Amino acid sequence: MASVTYAMSFGAFFATIVLIPLWLQQNMGYTATWAGYATGIMGIFAVFASPIIGAASAKIDPRLIISTGIGGLALISVWRIGFTPDMTFLQMAWPMLLTGPFLMMLFIPITGLCIASVDPNEQADAAGISNFLRTLATAFAASLVQTGWINAARVNQSGLVGAMQQGPATIETMVASGLSRETATALLTNVVESQSVMLATLNMFAVVALCLAFTGALIWLAPKPKGPINTSGGH
Repeated sequence: MASVTYAMSFGAFFATIVLIPLWLQQNMGYTATWAGYATGIMGIFAVFASPIIGAASAKIDPRLIISTGIGGLALISVWRIGFTPDMTFLQMAWPMLLTGPFLMMLFIPITGLCIASVDPNEQADAAGISNFLRTLATAFAASLVQTGWINAARVNQSGLVGAMQQGPATIETMVASGLSRETATALLTNVVESQSVMLATLNMFAVVALCLAFTGALIWLAPKPKGPINTSGGH
């Protein structure tokens, strides 16, 4: 259960790390460098939180720490559902900054919990299984989130076009203002495509939040360790 929780929760987290730079560059006009800044800053608070979480893992039920960390990641994903196309870099940065401590609450105790219920001679195998499942989950998550994002954008675009009653009138207004019909049509199409991608991004954040909420509860099916866990045993 600890290994499955590790794989699913890290896969869900990794999906956001794949999705956010793609969205920032394709929909928000960020360069690759600034998209990297927007995701990389989560390491700032993570560095300061790691020693505290490591010490707490020796005294508190690691399942509680892991569940709290996953719950925090789920709430941050819910926060992102409110993102808009005109948000600033700072508005983007705060959720990512707060991701760091919650991510460490998952990373630090989870490997120790994965090997806590096996004999010493089986710990290497247990750590290998958990790391394999995590790597497999990230591969699936990266492909699934991109496919889901593209498909959701297409569905949303069809829905927006069907609900847009004033489309022809808008084009005629732009033509009357001096634009060619081709230019007016292209401008309106770009607006619809941009909004459909924005909605698809929010859809994916919602899916990630649901996955994290599930894994936050799943960890409680893992047996409680009988003593302090070894947070370095899997490395």
